[in-house]
Amino acid sequence: LQRPGSLALVQADAGRCEILVCNNSGHNITRHVLDRAAGYATLAGEVLLEKRLDIPDGIAVCPDRRWIAVSNHNGHCVMLYENLPGRSPQADPDGLLRGLHAPHGLRFGADGRSLFVADAGAPYVHLYLADARHWRGIQYPAASIGVIDPEAFARGRYNAREGGPKGIDVDGDAKLFGQEMQDYV
Repeated sequence: LQRPGSLALVQADAGRCEILVCNNSGHNITRHVLDRAAGYATLAGEVLLEKRLDIPDGIAVCPDRRWIAVSNHNGHCVMLYENLPGRSPQADPDGLLRGLHAPHGLRFGADGRSLFVADAGAPYVHLYLADARHWRGIQYPAASIGVIDPEAFARGRYNAREGGPKGIDVDGDAKLFGQEMQDYV
């Protein structure tokens, strides 16, 4: 691990779990397989993704584990990868989300076809929608929801990549700060 940042915990099979870790200075995502029955002993570790990553600092896994989303800070985008066995760390992403200043925290909605991205360089959380549950190609936000008032955003804006929200979570009712997301879809 090289300056680890955000991580995602994925339940695997047979008493195992995986931790996916954003390695900021290593510019990659590593996967670590743990055995829960053996006190979370590490069974394996590998570089999972790295091509074109430049400070990956947010990661989310779709509820059905089919897709992995990585916020690519210096690339000003989110990269989406189909979670396929044997995928090369040098594989290109399958999808690319644009329209971001400094993507940071991200979460899939419970349906797996919506993705919420906190933009640390803007006062917004952006909503992206998959086309028929496929995150392929280039996409732009379906909606950008203001979550920080202009004065608070200006106070936190020390540079072009600061001032906005850094993290996000979505509850089981698909509500963001108490507001129904169906208003935006």
